[in-house]
Amino acid sequence: MTDRPTPGTSDDFIYRAKRAIAPDFEDSTEMVTLLGRLVHYAHLDNQLRPYIGPLLLRIIRENRWRQFVSKLGAGVHHARFEEFIRAEALYGLGVEPDVLAELVRDNPDALAALNEALGIDLIGRSDELREWYAEDAIDGAELLDDIEKFVARFVVYPSGHERRAHVLWIAHTWLMDCWESTPRIAFLSPEPGSGKSRALEVTEPLVPNPVHAVNTTSAYLFRKVAQVDEDGKPAPPTILYDEIDTVFGPKAKDNEDIRGMLNAGHRKGAVAGRCVVRGKIVETEELPAYCAVMLAGLDDLPDTLMSRAVVSRMRRRAPSEPVEPWRHRINAPEGQLLGQRLAVWADSVSEQASGTWPEMPPGVEDRSADVWEALLAVADLAGGHWPDDARRSAVALVAASKGGGPSLGVLLLKDVRVVFGKRKCDRLGTDQLLNALNNLEESPWASVKRDGKPLDARGLSQRLGRYDIRSRNIRDTSGKVIKGYMSEDFHDPWSRYLSAVTVGDQNVKNLQNDHLPTALDGVGPPPIGSATSATALPETIPRRPGCVCSDLLQPCQWCQMAAPA
Repeated sequence: MTDRPTPGTSDDFIYRAKRAIAPDFEDSTEMVTLLGRLVHYAHLDNQLRPYIGPLLLRIIRENRWRQFVSKLGAGVHHARFEEFIRAEALYGLGVEPDVLAELVRDNPDALAALNEALGIDLIGRSDELREWYAEDAIDGAELLDDIEKFVARFVVYPSGHERRAHVLWIAHTWLMDCWESTPRIAFLSPEPGSGKSRALEVTEPLVPNPVHAVNTTSAYLFRKVAQVDEDGKPAPPTILYDEIDTVFGPKAKDNEDIRGMLNAGHRKGAVAGRCVVRGKIVETEELPAYCAVMLAGLDDLPDTLMSRAVVSRMRRRAPSEPVEPWRHRINAPEGQLLGQRLAVWADSVSEQASGTWPEMPPGVEDRSADVWEALLAVADLAGGHWPDDARRSAVALVAASKGGGPSLGVLLLKDVRVVFGKRKCDRLGTDQLLNALNNLEESPWASVKRDGKPLDARGLSQRLGRYDIRSRNIRDTSGKVIKGYMSEDFHDPWSRYLSAVTVGDQNVKNLQNDHLPTALDGVGPPPIGSATSATALPETIPRRPGCVCSDLLQPCQWCQMAAPA
């Protein structure tokens, strides 16, 4: 005798269903109870779906359908079976009019039972039943509204833009096969106790295959992402990674594999290559890395992740911002019901989502467009007010991300421009430039190194070398050749990475037409703009209106190309 599987598991439900649809099974109460369980859990486990139709027909033949409707209680508020089969509870489970008709076409007794219960000809009026299902299809906009209300009960967001982005991100996790890339969503704050972990907890019951990760190994994550379902199809998890700052902190070198997966896994088809030793044979394997990831932690993330993420800057809740306490035992089932509705809705729009290319609002382009593509597609599929609201949120959050502090490299370019502007010269020795940078009051160069020491010549060379800027041999006032930098070597990086000249480096403008004496005057090449300067550009080359090079020494390449021959 085969042992019964663990009660409450999918295997147990299948075991009970096979017994219930057997001809010699007579416990109608068990049939009714089991069918209610199958309907409730089949949204989460596809292998339960094939048993719903046969068990439903068995109940109809036993004339127990009213007991079934009553057993579901709050799940189905209908007094008649005709209304029940139109209910959302069965929509998308395979128990649709055509499927029912197929099941009973060769079973006169079942067909008679159905017709008697419904009072209609099921096969002859299948088109009408299909219209009923269309009328009862889940409204995407209403569903997203319900999810927004749910998360807002427990989490205080910086603004409605972050809240809407969170809702759209949750919905997009149910359509992962439809996207070219998946955005990360990051809840960050400068201090603990700002609602980051709570946002992860609230998200967990709303997404498919959630994995709440804290201090996990790379091997665990890779195997989780590579897991498949019973049919051998990919079933990637939704990773909810808390305390992500520990991954990118002082011991980040120990987490290179996790960092690599988080960086590369945003793109569909991304894999992680590994060597596996089986006995004396070393084999290679490729593990999928594509999955949805939500992050929570202190401070900032590396630029490679920040540029691929929707960022929510969380703050500690003010006394005037009350929220409900999160109790997993009480509130998680509410979220699971919303998750089930999301699964049904996603299944109904998946074909449409696969061919959706949402229109991007102004200002959302390049990598920002990659981040928002799936979220805006979800908003378009939901309809209602969501398409317009989502685009407003996209523009606001993209603008906020660009308005943050620049990287250290860009900040160095800006400060070098400030130094050249204040010195009103076209070249500086390395020691002069370092001394000026380290004395800038609001810049980090005086303690930029990990040991708190100031920027040195090696560090300056390495940082500027990323922008293809190299030191040169120049002469000081005594005629001695020293290492230094020419302002003309910065023109191209300045035009590419810096905006228009701001207060503090406005003196760079003077370098365009004026050359003022410096300590290095008379040494090296003639001043820029002089008749003998090998680097002088004709003053006849016009600048394009509003071009960033209008504040630089030379026109940029685009202005030169646009100049009349």
